[in-house]
Amino acid sequence: MKIQINQVSKVYKRTPALDGVSCDISPGTVGAVIGLNGAGKTTLLRLLAGLLVPNKGEVLYDGSPFDRRDMDLRRRMFFLSDELPALPDHSPLRHAAMVLPLYGASVDKWKAPLMDLYERFDLLSCLESPMGKLSRGQLYKAVLAPLMLISPELWLVDEPFAAGMDPEGMQVFREQARQAADAGCTVLFSTQILEIAEEFADVIYVLHQGQLVNVLPVAEWKIEREGGSVNGEVLKILGRLRREGVPK
Repeated sequence: MKIQINQVSKVYKRTPALDGVSCDISPGTVGAVIGLNGAGKTTLLRLLAGLLVPNKGEVLYDGSPFDRRDMDLRRRMFFLSDELPALPDHSPLRHAAMVLPLYGASVDKWKAPLMDLYERFDLLSCLESPMGKLSRGQLYKAVLAPLMLISPELWLVDEPFAAGMDPEGMQVFREQARQAADAGCTVLFSTQILEIAEEFADVIYVLHQGQLVNVLPVAEWKIEREGGSVNGEVLKILGRLRREGVPK
């Protein structure tokens, strides 16, 4: 899926969250959207997921705008925010049984690989537990598992490395996301942890105060940063990200 973002702006109560953002997002890549609090990272992901409508500009998927009535297009992507879409009285298994058919997937067909993924996520002991009683990290993995298993063409994941997952869970996410990208999917995640963006992503998108101030493949990014040719504004953002380390 080729994604084109053309001069997109989004305003909340006269406050601009995104201001004239333009870029192309290529299939088969892992992209990291980095920026300080309030940079517009979540707004950008929500716009790409079709949950928000831009005030100006457009987002095109394979040359066509998003249409909420197009279920085929909606099945080609998933968005996972920090507001997890889970019913507290449902177990992880019951949750998966609801999610899989939404993507046209058979529960019986996917049961064995899903159980394998639950095992890798260390969730086997709580598959029948109400999701409202799980820890934050367990809940996140339970919601993430069926989405990763289906692996639609576009993954939109908001702050996965600050979602409470344990190190093993984060490693599973990285492995599955990389496999998806290698198979031609696009993975776009937001983070304030600069080291993860540099180690894991193929492309880094720097947002600051609603504007896209830098887009570079990681290899070029490291050369420019180490050579001192990154512009001053971006250097200040990077310095603050390194000092803060994790989201507040």
